[in-house]
Amino acid sequence: ECVLRLPQGSDWAPEKVAHSLRRELYMTTVNARRLHKLPINMEEALGHPPWLERAQPMLWSGAVGAWWHNDEPDNLLISLNKEINVAVFDAFDTDHLSGSKGPVHLDRFFDLGDFHPDKDDSGWLANNTWLHKFPFIRVRLSPGMGVVVPSRAYHAVWAEDADRLLLNCFMFPRYKVMEDAPSSSFSFFGRGRQPSLYMALFHLKVSSIARLWDMKKLGGFFEMVKLEFL
Repeated sequence: ECVLRLPQGSDWAPEKVAHSLRRELYMTTVNARRLHKLPINMEEALGHPPWLERAQPMLWSGAVGAWWHNDEPDNLLISLNKEINVAVFDAFDTDHLSGSKGPVHLDRFFDLGDFHPDKDDSGWLANNTWLHKFPFIRVRLSPGMGVVVPSRAYHAVWAEDADRLLLNCFMFPRYKVMEDAPSSSFSFFGRGRQPSLYMALFHLKVSSIARLWDMKKLGGFFEMVKLEFL
């Protein structure tokens, strides 16, 4: 008989493993268009702005830790039933923050991956003086509150409640309409930010996926493993 004994208090201690499994198993993401008993028409809720090609509403559940990332489209986050924490860096600083960790710049000590607005300490701050140059906003969303994260802005969302529900909405603009918007200098959709052929194919994909769902209810188009666009 083989008995595996894990050291108490370590990252593999039984109570920590059980807590991590509980968090992971309760985490789900589903496109709200799949939920026929929860009719959510985000285009209508947003007032059908003329620049909007498609709104992709996602319903998220479960506890989640902070993970810094950015998204191509503007992103609306709304807390439905619990308090949820959100932190956002200025999108203007994304080009300075991005690519400064790992093999790209080995001479820089850049630790955004380990940065948590609630858990930084003097030692971490001493080794990450870059943070003083890049301000961020931290908000706690109560049920019914929302915040818009601009295109390409680094942000993180974290919540401790396993039964929390968050509705987010990725807002994909029409082809070329955002090229000269006030945010175009740092937006994914700004003029010259991406190759012309790439942007044409990107918008063709977004509109084609939308038409397939609206006309034939065909889906299954995922970004990574969780985000189904319909």
